Amino acid sequence: MAKRLNITAVCGWAIPELWFSGLVEKSFPDSDVRVLYPTHPHDRDEAKDLIEEKPCDIYIGHSLGSLWLLFHKDLLIKGSAKIMLAPIIDFTDCDKGSKISSSKIKYLIRQIRNQADYAPYIMEFFNLCRIDIPTIFLKQIHCRETLLEGLEFLLKFSANGISLNDCICLVGDADALIDSEKLNNVIPQLHIVQGAEHGPEKLLRALIKFRLFKLPD
Repeated sequence: MAKRLNITAVCGWAIPELWFSGLVEKSFPDSDVRVLYPTHPHDRDEAKDLIEEKPCDIYIGHSLGSLWLLFHKDLLIKGSAKIMLAPIIDFTDCDKGSKISSSKIKYLIRQIRNQADYAPYIMEFFNLCRIDIPTIFLKQIHCRETLLEGLEFLLKFSANGISLNDCICLVGDADALIDSEKLNNVIPQLHIVQGAEHGPEKLLRALIKFRLFKLPD
């Protein structure tokens, strides 16, 4: 009988937890899935509390979630599987695969901070990334402060110098935020998924379809 797996999945920026949880559960049936959206992603104490709260077999990080896992990688359980979807190493460095300039991130920060209704800017971001989230989940948009903390984390922190040798990394060749070829120079074992964009759905399907990750017995 296959072991029931404990999975901790960490959301990308502005991604609703319930939507992401459903995608991970579909890819890993008969598993216990916990989805995180850190409110202070740079904070070491918060990361330690979240990681130690529930030991797990597999960590999955999408976009900002991958940067969070890598930034706090030394806190992760040794021997666990680490899966990075649309991984971010340094969101302001084009040589590390970023297609987004720091000025664009700062612009989005200003809009989220200053506009009374910031939801349209999140939808604009989702449209850029071609992430199609059902309307029912869009009611779970995170509060202004949490969104700003995430953008500041992307702007000011990186995973430079952190080894990804023990990570399974996937990115789409049609990702609007990440240049797959440049990222491949940084991550030699990177799996480039044809036709996949920045969203996690096709990357998760490729992970299972091509058996890039073997489920333990």
